[in-house]
Amino acid sequence: MEVCFFIFLVIFAVIFPPFAVLMIAGCGPDFLINIILTLLGYFPGHLHAFYIIGAYYYRQDQRLNGMYITSDAPGIFSRRVQRGGLP
Repeated sequence: MEVCFFIFLVIFAVIFPPFAVLMIAGCGPDFLINIILTLLGYFPGHLHAFYIIGAYYYRQDQRLNGMYITSDAPGIFSRRVQRGGLP
């Protein structure tokens, strides 16, 4: 199920990056930053969306392997992404 969601996110990140960020981080600063970056240029919106997705899955993998995450990822404001999926 998680692989299907990841593929879904990547497809939406290519088509419309803010929607992928909305699905991962929710409606907050990361979503608004991605909208602004996408409006300024399509490529910066892509980079930001893939950075958010990568950080989310990296931190989720660390959490599932029992590693405690001690520092925040730079430039990410969503607690859900910082904690790897935990609310």
